[in-house]
Amino acid sequence: MQERLSALLCWLNENSGAVTAMAALVGVVITTVYTAVTGALWRTTKRQATLTREIFEATHRPHISIRPHLLTAAHPGHVRIDFELKNHGSSPGIVTAWVARLATRHTELATSGMSGTLCVFPGGTQNAPQLEVEGPPAGLLWQEQSIVTLDVRATYLGADPKTSYRTRVVAHALVTAAHTLILKDVQHEVE
Repeated sequence: MQERLSALLCWLNENSGAVTAMAALVGVVITTVYTAVTGALWRTTKRQATLTREIFEATHRPHISIRPHLLTAAHPGHVRIDFELKNHGSSPGIVTAWVARLATRHTELATSGMSGTLCVFPGGTQNAPQLEVEGPPAGLLWQEQSIVTLDVRATYLGADPKTSYRTRVVAHALVTAAHTLILKDVQHEVE
């Protein structure tokens, strides 16, 4: 046993440079593997944190919808379309921009905007500025062949003032002989 130990010590003494180089190489390999695993863990953690933030923001934000309707009966000389905003989200929505437009292919019948802001609380509703058409342009809504497009857009903020959201309703509008508003081909977009 002593002979083997002596032989090993002699060999180590004679090859100390090689042993040192081998130990350094093993250290480099271990460090490289550790660095790669740490980098992979860091990237995975970063992706998970981003995903968690996106999920939180998606579930804790306002989701505002727009519902157009006639409050009073329309007649050929006057049409007023009212709008109700509803927040389906879990945080208040602050409407900062509002544009409602009613037009035929060639004629803009009416446009309404907004100055200031509107706040719509979760589960709540809020009236938005109405759209009124008076005089001869209102008569275009009763013409059989006229295609009247209603385009309504709202921009709003949630808890984070840096992130804005948008909702839009585009539809073909028809006022019937019964003085009611019918919307056809309604598209509701939310961003």
